[in-house]
Amino acid sequence: MSNPFASPEYQQSATGSAGGNMSVRLNRVGVMSSGIVGGTFGVLIGLIVGVFIALISMAGGMAGAGGPNGPQGAGFALGMGIGAVIFAPIFYGIGTFIMAIIYAAIYNVIAGMTGGIEMEFRRN
Repeated sequence: MSNPFASPEYQQSATGSAGGNMSVRLNRVGVMSSGIVGGTFGVLIGLIVGVFIALISMAGGMAGAGGPNGPQGAGFALGMGIGAVIFAPIFYGIGTFIMAIIYAAIYNVIAGMTGGIEMEFRRN
């Protein structure tokens, strides 16, 4: 199956190889698409981190419930845990979205100077 969006050079090198391997160069990446993928990845990582923070916070709140602050300390710890599940994915998502955009823009400049990354694909 051929790629209708590929350049003619890609089409020739992809179909002209005898062993089924094709070599292409990544000269440019989409800045916004990189940001979206990076941001989505950050949201997922933030959710995992938020859940761990929530579990640790709840365990600490339960352990401290018998302390000098009593149930108020446990309630505060529970609130912090819930806050972590909500805010960690937001902050991680925004941060990785911005960083992915910056990295993609820098890659495009460097790839323009160096020729990009050579990749080899194999047909099955």
